[in-house]
Amino acid sequence: MTLKGKKIGFGITGSHCTYEEVVPQIQKLVDDGADVYPVVTFTVKSTTTRFGVGEDWIEKIEEITGRKTVDSIVGAEPFGPKVQLDCMVIAPLTGNSMSKFANAQTDSPVLMAAKATLRNGKPIVLGISTNDALGLNGTNLMWLRG
Repeated sequence: MTLKGKKIGFGITGSHCTYEEVVPQIQKLVDDGADVYPVVTFTVKSTTTRFGVGEDWIEKIEEITGRKTVDSIVGAEPFGPKVQLDCMVIAPLTGNSMSKFANAQTDSPVLMAAKATLRNGKPIVLGISTNDALGLNGTNLMWLRG
């Protein structure tokens, strides 16, 4: 299957321990010909953890995609009317962001881009990273599945 010419948004939320596994997936999309638009939450860019420095992850993602990372709600707004994505991937999707997405709380660049993608009738692929999907966040997961 070729993704040549497809516009794919790739949203990354704050599950820092998964970036080492997620970033190669962005590379695979680019290698398959996709035009990848990286979008991150505020946490991704500004947090330093034992898994790395936020700015270093951003630099790596920008190098792979050849695009500046969208890191503000204002920066994500054009995904609705001006830049229509064919699909958006959110990986990792934390339980916190999943809860907000399921309840229409658009308070991050990733969720703004996802909302715009849905409004245009395009699919969202969720790579869930939460330890409570069968607990408190189970309801939110089922709501999004729906």
